[in-house]
Order: sequence, then C-alpha cells, then structure tokens
Amino acid sequence: MRTVLLAFALASLLGAQSAKPPVPTPKPVKVPTKPNPTATKQPAPPALTKAVVVFHTNDAAKKADTLFSIYVLRKDGYAAAMKQSIARDPYKIELETFTAVKTDLGKLRILIKPKAEDTWRFNCTLYLYWKDKTVTPIPFDNISLTERSPTFEGAL
Repeated sequence: MRTVLLAFALASLLGAQSAKPPVPTPKPVKVPTKPNPTATKQPAPPALTKAVVVFHTNDAAKKADTLFSIYVLRKDGYAAAMKQSIARDPYKIELETFTAVKTDLGKLRILIKPKAEDTWRFNCTLYLYWKDKTVTPIPFDNISLTERSPTFEGAL
C-alpha cells in the first residue's frame, strides 16, 4: 500500500510540475484580397479649365514687332495651355487650355522672337482656374528676356 501511495504521490508531483498554464495562440490575421469597399476613395484632382497670365513690364518694354509665346507645360512636356505668336503689348492674356489636372503641371515657358535687338524685363502671375472653382495664382518676378536669352522657364 505504501508503494501505491508513493507512486500516486510521485505521479501527482510529476503531473503538477509538467502542467503549465496554457499559452494563448494568436488568431490568424486575415489579409484582404479585394479592396475594402468601405474605404474612402481619394477624389480625382480637378481639371484645368482656364489659364491667364498677367504681365507687369519693369524698366525695359519689349518692342512692338517682337513676337512671344506662352506655354503651361505638363510634367510629361505636353502643353496644358498656350498662346503663340503674340505681337501686341501684353497685360492680361488668356491661354488656350488643353487636358490637364492639378498634379500634372510642370512649368511655365515664355519665349520671345525678336526681329532685332530687344530686351524685355517683367514680372508676371499665372492664374490657373480649376473645375472645382478654385484659382491658383503663381507669381514669377524679375524675368529678363533678350535676343541672346529668349526663353524663360519657371517651375509650377
């Protein structure tokens, strides 16, 4: 009987030592295979509807026979808006607009084609009008174009 009690006590003792509290197993994480239908979509950037450039000549006006062109270029180099071969003295010029959205625009390019020596120093502001009814003014200051340096490019 003593042997049975000893065996029982030993089995109880060994069983108590080997019994550990259960370790919680983590639940598997589900990875969605389809987009979440409840997630909010970012709205598409608004489209360009109009572009206007307003000029202010500083101390050197361009000659009346000097032609100039204005381009609003997209990041891929294509024109988003433009006006070519303008001869009149500029103040406010509306550009012909093409397909573009806010995130597409890259730079403003203005170039002159003088028939002789000419220097034109000016400031200008590009106004971009968007389909969502917002307007973005972008100023450019102290631009100087000459027959030797006929092109200005400014980042948008």
